[in-house]
Amino acid sequence: MTADFLPRSDKRPDSLPFRSSGLLILVVDDDPGIRRLICSFLRNATMAGILETSDPSAASSTASNGRRLIDLLISDIRLSADITGIDLAHKLTVQNPAMKVLLISATGRPRFQKPSEWRFLEKPFALSDVLDCVSTLCSPVSGSNLLELHREASPIDE
Repeated sequence: MTADFLPRSDKRPDSLPFRSSGLLILVVDDDPGIRRLICSFLRNATMAGILETSDPSAASSTASNGRRLIDLLISDIRLSADITGIDLAHKLTVQNPAMKVLLISATGRPRFQKPSEWRFLEKPFALSDVLDCVSTLCSPVSGSNLLELHREASPIDE
């Protein structure tokens, strides 16, 4: 997939809070198409470092053994029979309380009491919604409604 197929942000690249901050984002999704699309989009739309995996155990190892702390976890909720994205997020935020969390799922809003600072997007969603969430979660000033989906861009299906 090339950048020509990715939606363009109407925001100036250097005005985004993560352009010069050196953020590190870990994307965990067992669907390779969705994972690659999100990662490609974030690589083109931000200057954040992007790590990706389909395996929650590998994600946990990467977060624990990495030279840098993960700033943002973007994870599908349904990952494997052994561990969910919710379990992974809880585990990683215990190790790194400053890490932000964006959960995604096609099965609807999670039925658990998520911490107020975590965000959720239901698939299908527009890539601009991912960018809005990343911007809001990783920005020192938060003010947008992250759960309002903008359906005008091409959706991602699980």
